[in-house]
Amino acid sequence: GPTRSNIGMAWGWYALSPSWRGIIAPGLNAPGDYHLKSLNKVAVLLTQGSNFNPGVDDPTFAQICSNMKADGIRIFTVAFEPANGNVTSLLQNCASPGDYYGAPDAQALSDAFSSIGTSIAKVRLTH
Repeated sequence: GPTRSNIGMAWGWYALSPSWRGIIAPGLNAPGDYHLKSLNKVAVLLTQGSNFNPGVDDPTFAQICSNMKADGIRIFTVAFEPANGNVTSLLQNCASPGDYYGAPDAQALSDAFSSIGTSIAKVRLTH
């Protein structure tokens, strides 16, 4: 059945939220607070997009993405063999600027994740 990207994004947001401090990692000060200059929070979503329920999931997904970015979370989205143009548009709008990847085949998918990894590594080295 469908994986429901809106629910997956919500759980990704929860996992990065300081509200879970002590629950996910007992005794640790993690996840850290939002907007710390020494901490970069990143979410990566990979989907083919056939799991969206148009008109129902779309607004929820868009709002979750908007809220995550407002909390300072950098979002990468990867569309692997996207199901339709609407899904592509949703993923482009969800991603932080320049962080959407279209992957029509396995090689493009590998290239996308290599690029994401390089980008995340640069963020860690330059903060």
